[in-house]
Amino acid sequence: MQPKSWVNLTATLLLGAVLALQPAVMLAQPKLPKPGFNFFSKDQDIKLGQEAAAQVDREMPIVHNAEMEAWLKKLAEPLISQPEAGGYPFQFKWVNDDNINAFALPGGPVYMNTGLLKHADDEAQVVGVLAHEISHVALRHGTNQASKANLFSLPAMIGGAMLGDNSLLGQLGQLGIGLGLNSVLLKYSRGAESQADQLGAFLMHRAGYNPMEMANFFEKLEAITGNQKGVAAWFSSHPNPGNRVKNVQKEILSFDKRSYTRDTGQFARMKALAAKLPPPPKQPQQGAAGQASTAQIPPVSELEPPSSRAKGYQSTMYTLSYPENWQVSQGEQGSVSILPKYGVVDTGNGGSAIGYGTIITENSNNSSQRIEEVASVIAQGVVKNNPGIQVTEEPRRVMVGGKRTMLYVMNGPSAFQGQRETVVLAVIERSATDTVSLIFVAPERDFARFEPTFKNMLNSTRMK
Repeated sequence: MQPKSWVNLTATLLLGAVLALQPAVMLAQPKLPKPGFNFFSKDQDIKLGQEAAAQVDREMPIVHNAEMEAWLKKLAEPLISQPEAGGYPFQFKWVNDDNINAFALPGGPVYMNTGLLKHADDEAQVVGVLAHEISHVALRHGTNQASKANLFSLPAMIGGAMLGDNSLLGQLGQLGIGLGLNSVLLKYSRGAESQADQLGAFLMHRAGYNPMEMANFFEKLEAITGNQKGVAAWFSSHPNPGNRVKNVQKEILSFDKRSYTRDTGQFARMKALAAKLPPPPKQPQQGAAGQASTAQIPPVSELEPPSSRAKGYQSTMYTLSYPENWQVSQGEQGSVSILPKYGVVDTGNGGSAIGYGTIITENSNNSSQRIEEVASVIAQGVVKNNPGIQVTEEPRRVMVGGKRTMLYVMNGPSAFQGQRETVVLAVIERSATDTVSLIFVAPERDFARFEPTFKNMLNSTRMK
């Protein structure tokens, strides 16, 4: 019987040892954020992302370099293989843009500007941005924010959008939810940023990359904001939640111990390839005053009329409707251009300008609370940046969507050779410190033809 008692004693000791270790194991499990309130299903996230990606691929300068594409996918593989990444059909692409930015569409498509690669110190920092964007997808931040912003109108809409071949992105457009980088689908809150840091740090840890490099890179961007062109684009859509390094350090304490040794050894090669890419296409500017343009104004017969059917666009500050056959594109510092297909003009000197269409800009932290003074400063800026343009009428004060608005009518050289253009500037007061400016542009010859469309766009504008 003695041998049996020794067996029982050994089993008891082993059981006790396992039980004693359990609290330590439990403490090693980090508390990760979970997806929040959402009217959309996971399949609808994927459908929306696929539709939006098709539009992005048409409108943005996607990099087609097999080496760079393969490397980006290789960096992402150990991140998306983690169950916490949500199992979405992720896609990863480079955008030839020196602005330091990245964004993730619902359901999986992730886009990384080459400006990020050019400013990163090592491979782990690039992985940090990838992990952060993957986390936005996994936590469903885009559709979560759209759900919270449209509590009453979304349920019926998205229920019908999955029937047949209806476009989910098109249906959202009817609610003013567009695809611009200032849309609720892509511009996150500080809380969402903090969650993406938290989950992103965990994904990096599990993949074998040092999570601190994600926080270090974001802190680096914060340090050089305002001193280097293009950095502000990141913080426009990714507001700093504060104390990033300290928060990630705290997260790491709950991770199991492991060494961070993963590295493809290709970082320097990829930076060199990015540096050899052709210059990113220039964003069009309003008007072409003072430029020696060689562009000829198109015949009236070639001007496709603005569609009577409307689509919606939404930023964090405003919503508006625009013709269905016009296109939205992003400019610097959060500006948006909404143009017909023939709206951008090649001026023949390596630049481009807007000949037809609308430019919208958000203005924050205005020093004056009087809309007349704020609008005057903005109008002076338009005149200064477009030599030859002049204000031709006394500014008028009107109401747009219940908000005080100043209207300026201007005239100056057009983007088209030998032509003049009419420009209407509308500055809408959103709050004591914020305004939204809309600039409507068309050649004098055609302004009357486009004026009803411009008026409809202005009258549809609503502040949020």
